[in-house]
Amino acid sequence: MKHEYIIEALKSLKRLNVDDSWLAQNRVLLKHHIQFHPAFIPQKSIRVVSWPILKFSLRPVMATLIAFAVIVGSGTSVVFASRNVLPTNPLYSVKLTAEKFEGLLIFDDVKKVQFVVNLAQKRLSELQQTLAKERGNVDKAVVDKVLKQYAHLMNQASRDIDKIAQTGSKGELLSAVATIESSQHREILVELQDDSESESEALAEAQNAAVETDKAALSALNEDEAAKKELAKKQANFQLDLLYHQIIEVDELFGEIKSLKGYLPLIEADQKLSASRRSLDEARRLYDREDYVGSAEIAAQGLQGVIEVKKELIKLFGAEPVN
Repeated sequence: MKHEYIIEALKSLKRLNVDDSWLAQNRVLLKHHIQFHPAFIPQKSIRVVSWPILKFSLRPVMATLIAFAVIVGSGTSVVFASRNVLPTNPLYSVKLTAEKFEGLLIFDDVKKVQFVVNLAQKRLSELQQTLAKERGNVDKAVVDKVLKQYAHLMNQASRDIDKIAQTGSKGELLSAVATIESSQHREILVELQDDSESESEALAEAQNAAVETDKAALSALNEDEAAKKELAKKQANFQLDLLYHQIIEVDELFGEIKSLKGYLPLIEADQKLSASRRSLDEARRLYDREDYVGSAEIAAQGLQGVIEVKKELIKLFGAEPVN
C-alpha cells in the first residue's frame, strides 16, 4: 500500500513545468550511474533457486525508486522553493506532497504525533497569514480546503494517540500528549473564530476535530491523575472560551433567521443550543471547584452540540455574511 501511495503522490507532480532538456540530460546521467553502480550485484558463485521469483517481485519497487530519483532530481529546487509558500500560491500543492513524503519516513509513533500536530498548527498559521495578507480576496474554497486539512491531521493525531495508549509505554504516551498540550493550534483556532471570512462548515469541522483530539488525549491518561488534571485544565480553558463564543454566534444566527422568517424553523436546534448553555454553566462551576477533568468533559459535550447546530444552520441557510 505504501508503494502505491508513493506512486500516486509522485504522479501529482507531473503537472510541474520542468526544463525538458535539463531533465533529459539528468535522465541520461542517472541511467549511466545505474549501469555502472547497480543497486544489487549477485554473486556468480552462489546459485539461488528462488532468484527469478525474487527478481520479478522487486521490479515494482525498483521502478518506484527509479521514478522517484528522476522526478525528485528534477523537482528538488521546486520543492525547496515551496517550503514557505501560503495556500494561495500555486506551489502549495508541491509543499503538501513533500510533507507527505516526509511523513512516510517517520516510523516512531511518538514522532508521528509530533509531526502531525506540528503540521496541523502550521496549516492554521498559514491560513491566518493568508487572511491577514489578502483580506477580502481569499477564495472560500481555499479557506475550507486548509481547514479540512487541519481537521484531517487532528483526526490522525487522535488515532495515533489511541494506538500509543494501547501498545506504547507510559513515557511514550506522556510525550505524545505533551506535544498536543504544548501546541498553539487551539489559540489560533480561537482567533480564527473571530474572522468572518473563515466562517463555514469546514471551520466547524476543524473545531470538532480539535475537541476530539483533546478527548482522545484526556482519555489516554486515565492511569495518570496528575498529568490528566494538568492537561484537563488547559483543555477546559480552551473549550470554555470556544463554547462561549460559539453560543453567542449561534444566538446571532438564530436572531437573523427569526427576523427574516418571523420564526425559527429548527426547534431541535433551539433545544440543543439550550443544552449547550447548560453545559457551559455546569462546566464553569466544575472549573471553579478545580474539577478540571469534569469541566473539560462537560465543555466538550456542550461544544460538540453547538458545533452540530452551527453546521446544520450553515448547511441550510449559508454562512454568515462577510463584512
